[in-house]
Amino acid sequence: MGALLRSLSLYVLAARWGAVWILPSAFAAHVLIEALVRRDRETLGRFALRQAAYLVLVIGIWMGLVGFALTDIGHALRNVMRLPAFWIVSVAFLVAVWPAGQVIGLFTEPWRKRILEKPRPGLEKAGLWIGRLERVLILTSILIGHYELIGFLVAVKSILRFADIRGAESHQEAEYILVGTMLSFTLAVGVGVVARLLLHRFTSLPA
Repeated sequence: MGALLRSLSLYVLAARWGAVWILPSAFAAHVLIEALVRRDRETLGRFALRQAAYLVLVIGIWMGLVGFALTDIGHALRNVMRLPAFWIVSVAFLVAVWPAGQVIGLFTEPWRKRILEKPRPGLEKAGLWIGRLERVLILTSILIGHYELIGFLVAVKSILRFADIRGAESHQEAEYILVGTMLSFTLAVGVGVVARLLLHRFTSLPA
């Protein structure tokens, strides 16, 4: 029933009443997606895969309506990949998420081992994802030229971390959190500044 309703919704939203092919095509695609990506024991990966499949379906219907061919997509992608800005931004985000995280991990490893001698309850890998997300946000704010977002992020994280620092049994944990945070921020800002300078050098983006 859900597949039929979603197929009807796509047909109505397309507003091309002569394109009746949308109904059977969308219905068959929905049934296939639901059969291949089952909802029992739902996980984040399955959810993302299902939404990506639905997005491909919508794009496919749009291509059929406007007569956009796969060769046109390939041509457009090649044009985008020829742009220096594409590679600068892509590499900047890649460096900010992974190599920067590894640098932080290696730099703070001696202190982390000492802190973990007396482990505290917490979400597994939460700090890892918090660091990655904060570096992505900082890099994004620099690339779009809104540096005030960095100050807002610093303030928010300081408030959220205040209880941890205040309640620490010793200064070691507080200093460990502070060093990791400041190093994460410094690396993100550094990557952002370099990326923006490169964009200014190879594109029309103002410095």
